[in-house]
Amino acid sequence: MIDTEPFKGLWALLKDILEDQVIDQDEKEELLEWCSEIINERGFLEGFTPVFRALHGILGGIVVDGKVTEDELKSLKDWLLDYEELEQWWLMDEITALIKNVLKDGKIDENEHKKLSEYFNNFAEYPLEHVKIHDEEYLTA
Repeated sequence: MIDTEPFKGLWALLKDILEDQVIDQDEKEELLEWCSEIINERGFLEGFTPVFRALHGILGGIVVDGKVTEDELKSLKDWLLDYEELEQWWLMDEITALIKNVLKDGKIDENEHKKLSEYFNNFAEYPLEHVKIHDEEYLTA
């Protein structure tokens, strides 16, 4: 996960800040600014929240019948293509890699089915109402 955004950028920043094992005021402000930029200026929450909510629903719909089909995976893969700009971010990168790996031989074997079902269920069962979103527009809605 450390090789994907936003963790990659945060890791590099923290590594630099903690190099001397002291966090001075400038470093504190730099870290706070990075966090603010990720959350607000880059549209992190604004861009991700609706996509993850949709993904949550899609994964729940795929696993609801207990069977993951090739057609469902291809449809999910096509849907993910609409969000290629998010492909390097955590979760999107994991799901994309998982789907590509499963579809490369054109069939879903028993082990792949089990892996897909477990992964999709773990994500789909996470209740979205427990996600804390620190976005002023969301909080005032």
